[in-house]
Amino acid sequence: MRLVYFFLVLIIFSPALVAKNNNLTLIVEEYIDVYSARVEFIRFMDFYHEDVTFEDKVCSVKLQSKTSLKSFFDWHRGDFVVLDGSQALKVDNLSVIENSAIITGEFSKFTFDGQVLGPWDFLLYLEFNDNGKIIKQTDWINYRPFSFLTEMCVE
Repeated sequence: MRLVYFFLVLIIFSPALVAKNNNLTLIVEEYIDVYSARVEFIRFMDFYHEDVTFEDKVCSVKLQSKTSLKSFFDWHRGDFVVLDGSQALKVDNLSVIENSAIITGEFSKFTFDGQVLGPWDFLLYLEFNDNGKIIKQTDWINYRPFSFLTEMCVE
């Protein structure tokens, strides 16, 4: 009898779960497109909730607000150019499960204020609220050259 109830619940709620995941997948794909183009900073920041929590595991950076995150990302600071003329991010894998997404790939080789950086392998973990806003982001980025860590990262 429990098995029957399980399948009934699965049949009733499966379309809603699939629709929710499809909607979140579209949001994450748009996020990736905006992040990769690295042109529309205001639109990029619109993906985040005001009380977002951000952590860069390699740099040991922990932020607790959209305002802090905006200062951290600040695309208007410095001269940024992707060297091969492609997008800033190249995504290898995207997984959306319930209210979270895991994105793996590579930041393309680029210059920042004349310094050649990258390519950087990355894993981004994003957690979303019911309104499709990012409430938590955790980054693991393989920064190269390693000297960049002392220039950028906060201890």
